[in-house]
Amino acid sequence: MVSIKNRLIAIYERIYASDCVMNAVYRRNNKDYRLNIMTTEETIETMLESNCSIARFGEGEFELILEPYLDLGFQTHDAKLADRLKGVLGNQNSNLLICIPYALNDIGGRTEHSRKFWFHWGKNRDQHHRIVSLIRQLHPNGYCFGDTQITRPYIAYKTPEHGAQLFPKLKQLWEGRNILFVEGEKTRLGVGNDLFVNARSIKRVLCPATNAFDHYDEILKTIKSVWNGELILLALGPTATVLAADLADSGMRTLDLGHLDIEYEWFRTGATSHDQVVGKYTNEAADGYEVTVCEDEIYLGQILRRVGC
Repeated sequence: MVSIKNRLIAIYERIYASDCVMNAVYRRNNKDYRLNIMTTEETIETMLESNCSIARFGEGEFELILEPYLDLGFQTHDAKLADRLKGVLGNQNSNLLICIPYALNDIGGRTEHSRKFWFHWGKNRDQHHRIVSLIRQLHPNGYCFGDTQITRPYIAYKTPEHGAQLFPKLKQLWEGRNILFVEGEKTRLGVGNDLFVNARSIKRVLCPATNAFDHYDEILKTIKSVWNGELILLALGPTATVLAADLADSGMRTLDLGHLDIEYEWFRTGATSHDQVVGKYTNEAADGYEVTVCEDEIYLGQILRRVGC
């Protein structure tokens, strides 16, 4: 029989983990470390109304900068990559919108799993405050950031309405446009779904699924050699963050949209957890590294170059 004490503990834990309570505690703990970050909706509107490129920083990119011995599942630590990421974070190009997680300010409306992730991730090693201190050093006069999680509009939220509202807006970015994907060789953006069906044309440069930064110079050179005015969409982990800045500095509009296709697949199927998407690299799923060969003729016909793979 469950003791009264254990029942009270369980009730307390449910209340503490509730949306309003956990978010209130999170905001109170970080009240002196808030940044000027647009909401997801505001970020997408800015992208639609301007010709800006975007470079996105998630928890992985910040950990590569702050933790000298930490590897990610798809990218081992590299001192040069960490230095480049820090440089991008402080980039002053007015045509480049730097994006960081809105969750650094607020975790309301998210699933319990997502709330707990950000609550405890930020608390461990005092990561949240270290990130904000770093950003304030690089932008002492303040900066209005976009939200990194424009590419994460579904799985972390309590209801599917968030994704239902935002995916159509995101699709407007490439409506009638010629687009060039620069992606991991097992990413396969848009294959098997209608996420990019409204684009005028699609071409692809395929790169290694892991440790793409090892081939950075060749990837950048290849993009510049094949680019013919297309909107460039990146899905290449931390390497994409650096590429977005370098390409924007060269006057090439580039959107770092990693994770978006997987989120769309989860949205379409009504997934409630980080399930493996068959035929696509799903780094957050248990067996997501095991990807079958793609024989889709349309996809194969879109490939312009392969770099390092």
